[in-house]
Amino acid sequence: MRVSKDALNKIGVLIESDAKDFVPVDTGALKQSIEYKTSKNTVEVGSPLDYAASVEYGIGQRPQPYLEPAVRENEGEIKDIIKEDIMKQIKEVLL
Repeated sequence: MRVSKDALNKIGVLIESDAKDFVPVDTGALKQSIEYKTSKNTVEVGSPLDYAASVEYGIGQRPQPYLEPAVRENEGEIKDIIKEDIMKQIKEVLL
């Protein structure tokens, strides 16, 4: 059973929003570039900017994580979204 596109979008919006809240801001370019995309059974949140990983993981500088905390902050809600989505699909099959 796959998680629906709707559920993946809800998860993406949650993580993207909090990542933008947690990201350090200098020029604002990194914050503005954070976005999510979905495919099949996954949601990816990140930035295409070359230095995004350096900020998150501290490559050549002190780490300033923003993606990992965004996921951790929403872990319970992510689980609830997935559980609710799967239960909805099961009910549809049984009816």
